[in-house]
Amino acid sequence: MKHHLFLILPQIVLINCAFNKLENDKCSSDFTGNNGVCVEAKNCPAFKTNRNQLTICSFKNRIPIICCPEVKNEFKTRISAEKCNEFNKLPESTQNIRIVRQIFFNKGDKLLHPTFVGGQRTEIDEFLHMSAIGWQQNDGTIDWKCGGSLISEKFVLSAAHCSSSARKRPDIIRVGARDLNDLQSQKNLQDFAIINIFIHPEYKSSVNYHDIALFELNRNAVLNANFKPACLYQSNDDTVIPIEAMGYGQTSFAGLKSDHLLKGFLTIVNNTECNKSYDDDKSHLPQGITDMQICAWDPAGNRDTCQGDSGGPLQTTKFTPNSIRYYEIIGVTSFGKFCAAGIPGVYVRVYSYLDWIESIVWPSS
Repeated sequence: MKHHLFLILPQIVLINCAFNKLENDKCSSDFTGNNGVCVEAKNCPAFKTNRNQLTICSFKNRIPIICCPEVKNEFKTRISAEKCNEFNKLPESTQNIRIVRQIFFNKGDKLLHPTFVGGQRTEIDEFLHMSAIGWQQNDGTIDWKCGGSLISEKFVLSAAHCSSSARKRPDIIRVGARDLNDLQSQKNLQDFAIINIFIHPEYKSSVNYHDIALFELNRNAVLNANFKPACLYQSNDDTVIPIEAMGYGQTSFAGLKSDHLLKGFLTIVNNTECNKSYDDDKSHLPQGITDMQICAWDPAGNRDTCQGDSGGPLQTTKFTPNSIRYYEIIGVTSFGKFCAAGIPGVYVRVYSYLDWIESIVWPSS
């Protein structure tokens, strides 16, 4: 049953509220009679030509999600957005998922390059998309050197420079771990072998651009409403507040180690200001900080990503109209200078690479 509501916004009159459609759901526009997709108003191209009467699908943080009509194929939902919608409709599971060390010997793990300065400890099962990328050593231990994000049943998103260490490719990805060494108390984590690494074709190790890669897992992850991939941020608008970065933890530059997943809130820094901190590095940044990168920092200088955080997510937390929490990956941790020294860290802007990501992760679409 539809309810009629007039919500007056600048130049927009919204009517016909269904309140039963989620963002990226298919919908029917009463005004145009055409099929459409539920999106934020700013993401609907039809607004440029018609801002009079639109159908509300639902609200997200008081922002109307409207039925954007598909006029002459003008608007098409990205497959990554459709998959996000699917992930957030996964059923609850009464069983824990625990697939650990299915391939590798259990001789203890070793954390050589941990990560987050000034971070707060995460809770069990808080960020089950968080991934650790490891290199198995001759003695059976694993060196966890990079982070990543599970973005589908079969792929982890990370940094291109995490594709090798000392000319050796990583062997294992552990997804969903709050503590890399305490395996007994964590019931929802999974280990995978890596069968392929897709490095962005424009990446060059000599410069700090296009530092993004996809790691293909040896099997599909077991998913449910809790253990699900993160979504990909669908906009180049980087003013979202708040944002978080995370990693398995170095607590200061060249400082003590922690194998516990740490998180911290950061603030976006515009590229013009960020460039001032990297003007002296023309060899690695000949074009400066570009629009395909994002800078973030803690203005107080207390929190920052550090050695070993590479590839981990810069993300924001969102909720569906049904109050289901999910995460959208805005950036991939790429590089920085000294940790928490008042200099922004630099992240790959995920939105700039959606076409490339989708062509590998969901090629049939």
